[in-house]
Amino acid sequence: MGKHLRRAAFAATALLSTVPAAFAAPKADTRKLTCSQAQALVKSSGAVVLTTGNGLYSRFVASAAYCVDLNPALKPEFAPTRDNAQCFVGYGCRGRPTRGND
Repeated sequence: MGKHLRRAAFAATALLSTVPAAFAAPKADTRKLTCSQAQALVKSSGAVVLTTGNGLYSRFVASAAYCVDLNPALKPEFAPTRDNAQCFVGYGCRGRPTRGND
């Protein structure tokens, strides 16, 4: 195995070893934040997954720049917070329907 291939294999192994930890990391709970704290977290992160209820979570984005879809449509997303049962936290990404000739 060549020197560069060994380095790439080592880097890939190191990266993959951190993936389970990232998925297991606790998510901030909107119910424990104030509305303004939840909004600030989305704004400062750009995109973040937050717990919104028992076993429930949502991905919130600050703008379409954080959507994976090439032609995203933003939908306002609301979640319960410590001080607001329906706080506007950020946006959710939705794909826009495309028109086809089929």
